Amino acid sequence: MARAASHSRLGLRVSVSIIRTTARAPICTRVNTAARLVRCTSNPSTSWGATDREVFLVLKGISAQIAAGLLLLLAAFVVVASVGSLMGHIETRPSLLGIGLLITASVVMPWLARQKRRLSGATASATLPADAAQSALCGYMAWIALTGLILNAIWSIGWADPVAALVLTPLILREGWETAKGKPCSCS
Repeated sequence: MARAASHSRLGLRVSVSIIRTTARAPICTRVNTAARLVRCTSNPSTSWGATDREVFLVLKGISAQIAAGLLLLLAAFVVVASVGSLMGHIETRPSLLGIGLLITASVVMPWLARQKRRLSGATASATLPADAAQSALCGYMAWIALTGLILNAIWSIGWADPVAALVLTPLILREGWETAKGKPCSCS
């Protein structure tokens, strides 16, 4: 249990560090970072180290509701920040760090999804296909966000980042809704 608490504190420190780094990043970079943080908190077996079956089920339900709430708040933030940017109240600036993170995510996440699908077939795991679908969704979100950032960085199209963020909003809302209903992902 001490190892799980230590693991949880380390994850919290890493999460806080990521949040600080991306606080001034473009909208799409913040959206992808926040989505990853929500995803990390939504699985109590890995994040909180629960071992007892009843405790695990309670924590799973609570963490799913927290994750759903955070995803819905994230969608609201995306809409407000994007509209503010499109109206000229918030300035969007290209971020080389954001572009680098999104390039990495757009390559690694689809590869990771394929590996999880392959492993789920070999192990007959019920949870790996859902996790694979989440990884694939992360890759799609990274590609959308990357498009907006690159258009802004190369051709100074300031509206591309907030529009790309708005394109992500239905995906975020869908995941939040599915999580709230008790489905870990939309991979039926």
